Amino acid sequence: MSYSDNSIATQLYDSLSTTTGYLFGSSLYTGGANYNEFRRLLIKAEVLNGFSDSRYMSQCAFTPDFLDTEDYTCLAPTNAAILAEMSRPGGSRIPETNAADGNKALKEYLKYYFIKTNVIWTTDNISSASYVTANGATLDVSVQNGVINITDKVGGTATTGNSDCVTNVMAKGGNIHQINSVLNFK
Repeated sequence: MSYSDNSIATQLYDSLSTTTGYLFGSSLYTGGANYNEFRRLLIKAEVLNGFSDSRYMSQCAFTPDFLDTEDYTCLAPTNAAILAEMSRPGGSRIPETNAADGNKALKEYLKYYFIKTNVIWTTDNISSASYVTANGATLDVSVQNGVINITDKVGGTATTGNSDCVTNVMAKGGNIHQINSVLNFK
């Protein structure tokens, strides 16, 4: 698969790894440096297989089936959110990699950050709605005054309201928003 294929995985990698994402031939600011930890987790889980080095961006081994949809919203935690979770007293809720089971737990965890079949923008006016994620669990989402508020399955909250969060980043078939906290589905 080549970069010119415009695969969703390639577009996502490009958006998450550079400060200028080239999406459909146009460039836009994506705040990519603040996605490094989320991208690292996607690579560790072999979700973005073949992307551990930007020199190999043109070689994507596969497009993950949970991104193989025309409409999706990716909620990407900032570096600060992931690092805070990893140093949380009592241990991180982010699953460890486990090659023996194909990193199944980490993959399922990361799928929770992708809302399938819906593209949510900060310009939407949503008082409250439940959305199914790529792992089958739900998230409650509201959008008011340009801020997306997310409540996860266990009642934790995340938002795009932080000034460090970049929103409405266009990607093939969907968009990406940075969120200020990690999500938990169990």
